[in-house]
Amino acid sequence: MLNKSKEYRCYAASAERFPGVRNSRWNNFDEAKNLLLPDLPADARAVRIHMSGDFFNQKYFDTWLNYASVHINVEFWAYTKSLPYWVKRIGIIPDNLTLTASRGGRVDHLIDEHGLKNVTVVKTKRRAGALPIDTNDDLARIKDLNFALLDNF
Repeated sequence: MLNKSKEYRCYAASAERFPGVRNSRWNNFDEAKNLLLPDLPADARAVRIHMSGDFFNQKYFDTWLNYASVHINVEFWAYTKSLPYWVKRIGIIPDNLTLTASRGGRVDHLIDEHGLKNVTVVKTKRRAGALPIDTNDDLARIKDLNFALLDNF
């Protein structure tokens, strides 16, 4: 799936050409619309929210804030372009939740206005400039560190 500018494709969306992947993701989305979050295994220590998708309304975003607050011994992190939901709750994000604003959305001005941690997708390492490049989600898990991701295509 290409974005409007056709600069890059959504890596996660491209996997939905496989029926099993698509069915699983859409089932998860149906549950999320009902604010049903997955049970965590007893030994869970780190959870990335959304391997594909995003926070789709304030109530759903707030549900994840509450979920992280209840599971204080689990580290949560998420990429998001749903910046207005984040900004509305900027002072109450739990310490065990790290959010990363994905540049390239309609409300990118909120990133700079509120000093949000962010990521830029680049086509080459050279285009990352001084930004470190995350290759395994380690940098996404560090608070207040902006970084780059290499375009998967």
